[in-house]
Amino acid sequence: MLDFGVRFGALVRQKRAVEGLTQEQLAFKAFGPGGRKAQISDLERGKIANPQAKIVDALVVALEISDDDLRACREPVELPSGEDRPDLPPLLLENLAMRFGIASPDAPAAELEAYLREAAKDYKDMKARLDALAEADGRIANLVGAAKGALDQGDFDEADARLADAEEIQQTEHTLVQVRKQAELRTERGKAALMNFDVETAYGHFCEAAAFFEPFDKVQSGQQLYEKGITVYYHAERFAGDGLQRAIDLWIRCERVWSREANPEKWGRAQNALGNGLRLLGTRSHGQEGIDALARAVTAYRAALEVRAREAMPADWAMIQNNLGAALQNQGIRAEGEAGLALLADAVAAYRAALEVYTQETMAVLWAATQNNLGNALANQGGRAEGEAGLKLLAEAVTAYRAALEVYTRDAMPVDWAMTQNNLGNALANQGIRAEGEASLKLLAEAVIAYRAALEVRTQNAMPVAWAESNECLCWAFQAMAERDKETAESHLDSALSHIDLALEVYDPEHMSYRFNIATGLREKIVESLAALGDG
Repeated sequence: MLDFGVRFGALVRQKRAVEGLTQEQLAFKAFGPGGRKAQISDLERGKIANPQAKIVDALVVALEISDDDLRACREPVELPSGEDRPDLPPLLLENLAMRFGIASPDAPAAELEAYLREAAKDYKDMKARLDALAEADGRIANLVGAAKGALDQGDFDEADARLADAEEIQQTEHTLVQVRKQAELRTERGKAALMNFDVETAYGHFCEAAAFFEPFDKVQSGQQLYEKGITVYYHAERFAGDGLQRAIDLWIRCERVWSREANPEKWGRAQNALGNGLRLLGTRSHGQEGIDALARAVTAYRAALEVRAREAMPADWAMIQNNLGAALQNQGIRAEGEAGLALLADAVAAYRAALEVYTQETMAVLWAATQNNLGNALANQGGRAEGEAGLKLLAEAVTAYRAALEVYTRDAMPVDWAMTQNNLGNALANQGIRAEGEASLKLLAEAVIAYRAALEVRTQNAMPVAWAESNECLCWAFQAMAERDKETAESHLDSALSHIDLALEVYDPEHMSYRFNIATGLREKIVESLAALGDG
């Protein structure tokens, strides 16, 4: 049986192709600036068996997926067989399956199925490119034909050897046209190495492909490095290993070829890509390694901003400011004390800079998404700051969320509206917990209103996990109200208990153990508080 995530990922990939969207464009459309392209990549490749409801809902809206299509994804179906299997020669199919097992030990069958389908597409694309390469020269045609035969047998070493022979013939030519053909052959060797899960060999081939151009056309040499960095980056999203670092290495080479003095705009483009790679590496890495990668990402984004100026390239400038804000926020969350607060303040400044270009009048959706990002950064900052400073920052977060809701309306963008309502509730609740007296109760009551608004869209049937999270948030709010208003404490605790029980209907102790354990501990505390009131 295919998991829901595998079936839904296949549907997303199909709908995205129909719409003509890249994964980055879909991530932007569904999630806004700084969108989670990696999640879309993992989803489409069957690596997420049970995607979060909020992700599903956002993609349903972005791709206009019908209820019938979504229902079909939720209903178990048998794995395809026979002619419906990935269209690969038997020996190549066996070889890829073995390589997949090496790269992803203990992976579920559904993930293997999804990978083989992707490999079938890569195989067909490579065959087509090799056919094109073979057209110009009879000698090359024979060697490319032999490479294709070896590829069909899953013999990557033999395929590489025949392509190397073809490349040697090509090296006798010295015109740029011939250099381009030579680089294409070396690129295909790199892509074949990636299919063989040999990232190091692929990296070497890609570097050589770019080097062929350097004596003749440095701009094209840099373009090769830039594009091959993207190729390796996407491969790294599928599998663990050194792929991400090698993508970063390709972009570092690219920035050196696209020098700042000769090609400032292209150099800035490479800096932004380098920042994205380092930011992902930082989020994946622990300890000092992750901290260092995030710091390097910030440096790369700041460098990109020096050449992709607001006056000349306002949209790019605002996009990089958003990327910078995300990297700074990740840094700030990891750092402690004053250093963490300072980094979060820098993130807030970056988001506010982006809002100088993303205005409600001219770029309403981007403006709203950035307001939500700003609210998150302010909420993190306010949660760590003390006293009046913390309250002020939380109030600013509330203002940012309310601004986003001017565009994220329930009718036009229900999923984003509900998400922002829940974020607003969190900021209000944190304000209420810090405030005193009637002001505290008023803020907590406003938080309850925001959470209940979110539940108008986050229903148990349509968005079960988000529904559970909002109910858990309501439980925390009612518990806080009970602690502040002794006269109505029992009523508030009863409400808190009912909402945490609803959340526990969704939180699976096996697959959501972290959420389940928190909710269970909270429930026990509420029950003890109710018992104490009864004894009193």
